Amino acid sequence: MARRESAIAFAIVLAGGAGRRMGGASKPDVVVAGRRMIDHVLDELSTQGVPAVVVGPPDLDVPSDVTLVREDPPLGGPAAGIAAGYAAGIDEVHAPGLAVDHSTDEVAGGVADSFTTRSSVAILACDAPFAPRVLPQLAAATSPTSVGAVAITPDGRLQRLLCVVESEALGAAIARLESDGGVRDRSVRALLGGLALTPVDVLEWVMDADTRDDVDALEAMCPDAPETSP
Repeated sequence: MARRESAIAFAIVLAGGAGRRMGGASKPDVVVAGRRMIDHVLDELSTQGVPAVVVGPPDLDVPSDVTLVREDPPLGGPAAGIAAGYAAGIDEVHAPGLAVDHSTDEVAGGVADSFTTRSSVAILACDAPFAPRVLPQLAAATSPTSVGAVAITPDGRLQRLLCVVESEALGAAIARLESDGGVRDRSVRALLGGLALTPVDVLEWVMDADTRDDVDALEAMCPDAPETSP
């Protein structure tokens, strides 16, 4: 994976799941506004200079500069996917400031939970194709009293699969969950719920697509040059 300059060290993109509400379709390959959802996500990350780690099936077609990994065991749930993506990001990106002092760090589940700076990691889902466009807004919202920022949709829903978290805090959260029964079949809330994340209002086009009706709704509001705040 190529190293680029960015306020965000890397992004974890969850691209697994069965897509049952879409008739078993591969969600990353579902087409919205003429392009696969995963392509919308990865192209926007590339535009922002954010390296991507995709957690999904091994046959998923992604660009050569994107790291593709699978949680072990497969279909282990979102927390397991985030943990796998985080470990791969640290191994593959080696972003400045993310070097681990192996002489002092403790490792839980193969993930080091101590870093030298407050570099951030983005967490995204492939089925929200336009969501990466608000990452600069989330990154800018992190305050001295928080460890990141999380999106809030117009209807008041907390979107933990659209957030930016300091790498040290995310590593520590993964380590805590690993020591409390493991990350398999654990929710994003179980992983991130205890973190102080600044809520950030976002527009409706960041929504995820769980059904074909959702795809139609996204196509109707496809943001060519979207605003980044309501």
